[in-house]
Amino acid sequence: MGCFNKTAFYSHLPITYGDDIVMFVFSNQYSLSRVGCTPINPNGKGYSPIATPFFGKYDDYGSIEDVVDDANHQLFTRKIGMSLTEFCEIMYDLGGITLKELKDGIEELKKDDATKNEYHHKTVEDYEKLLKIYESLFESSTPTYEEFGENEECKNAAKRMYEYEIERYNNLSLCVAMEHKSIYDKMVEIAKANYFNGWYGKKVTIEEAFNNTVESILKFDDLQEEKKKLLKPFIPSNPIKYGVYFGNVSKMEDFLGIKACIGDTVYFDDADYCLYDKITLDEFINLKENIIKYLYFLRAYKCTCTTFDVSPYHSQTVSYDVLIPIYEKMVEILKENTKNCE
Repeated sequence: MGCFNKTAFYSHLPITYGDDIVMFVFSNQYSLSRVGCTPINPNGKGYSPIATPFFGKYDDYGSIEDVVDDANHQLFTRKIGMSLTEFCEIMYDLGGITLKELKDGIEELKKDDATKNEYHHKTVEDYEKLLKIYESLFESSTPTYEEFGENEECKNAAKRMYEYEIERYNNLSLCVAMEHKSIYDKMVEIAKANYFNGWYGKKVTIEEAFNNTVESILKFDDLQEEKKKLLKPFIPSNPIKYGVYFGNVSKMEDFLGIKACIGDTVYFDDADYCLYDKITLDEFINLKENIIKYLYFLRAYKCTCTTFDVSPYHSQTVSYDVLIPIYEKMVEILKENTKNCE
């Protein structure tokens, strides 16, 4: 395929060559689940960020170039073993392929040499490279079988739960999506300015929650080993989720966990923000600016009541004469509805 534009996943605006973009890498575990007609959370269609987004320019071929090599991209490169641009080249053909499909595909390709290079990236080497990334990212998602109770009914229940989790795990996949950086920046700006509008309960900014999280980790590190062993089960390995299960539930708003929730509860899936699993405190602190901006963006995104999604193809010819009147009508409707709320 030659040059083509993309469509931004939230604004649905065309993205053209050289545009400043923000790129999300999503995990998806909904291959087995029926997505309802009215999903209610940003991850209601199953797409959850593995990390805060990355920044660069649209390359005219469905991907990203001139990636900003900030702390987030440097961490991605170290943990994934390649740059975001290289990763996106694989995603071009293999985005959305599940863990099970990768494993089965490797076996099939090894059996039939004739299909090895049927199309770009359909090789044993690329399948194995992507499988290694999946297994590295989703290491904490790997289900383990645990029996509970001694009677046959309990054993059968444990078996069914394990089989369900294994099936979910095998259906994990990765994909990428993009949005205009200017839209992302505006959402961060608006969320900051209106963060406590209609807020109930204790008012804690995202900046304060980040600092509280770092301080708590430092306090934990200073504990004697005996106390650490007691608290360890309650300390998630991923600092962005830290605080959700830690200490007094009434203090949850003091920590990042509640600010980073993608859904409408304090629950996190193991695949959510999985790039940050087992990172050091120094690595986490280096991500401060990325995390704070993303969480303000997330706050604004929730206010739009829309879901994360992939970025569709957009024709090279942008129909501005059609798009501009449509978006003007959207603004007109919003302004009219505002009057009705006064």
